[in-house]
Amino acid sequence: METLIEIVKYTLPSLIMLAAMFLIFRQFTQKEKEKYKYELFVGNQKTVSPLRLQAYERLILFLERIRFENLIIRNIEQAENPKELRASIMSDLRNEFSHNLSQQLYVSTEVWTAVSAAKEQMTRMLNLLQTPVGVSLAQYSQALIEGYAQNESRPIETAIELLKEEARNNFGM
Repeated sequence: METLIEIVKYTLPSLIMLAAMFLIFRQFTQKEKEKYKYELFVGNQKTVSPLRLQAYERLILFLERIRFENLIIRNIEQAENPKELRASIMSDLRNEFSHNLSQQLYVSTEVWTAVSAAKEQMTRMLNLLQTPVGVSLAQYSQALIEGYAQNESRPIETAIELLKEEARNNFGM
């Protein structure tokens, strides 16, 4: 029995010391892991922040480019009649949107939904405005611009405001 007590007397403090060293080592490695993650995060922010800011800029530019006034100016010379202008504008809308699809990676879901909704609303308005026979390009262009002006939802302005607000919140602008 005395030998058992002697063994416990030497092994128990060793086991306690081993457990304490294990806990200290585990805590140290966790802190080092957190420190590494933080340093990685800070390093990534130096790269990601400019990309995010650029995404906000590109999406605002996209929204400005899909205004009917701007679409008409870019496409009217290629069209001989309202149907050709409509087709050209529709193609331009699709191309502009597909060119900026990757920007959704850098903005919130709410903002991307607003940008997509603005594009869809412009497409819907373009589809709803019929092109009667005998209407000139100028008349058709005017009808598109006035149709958007009468729209109460103002999807482009809404999306731009959301983009600006999110940029201010994320970059302290």
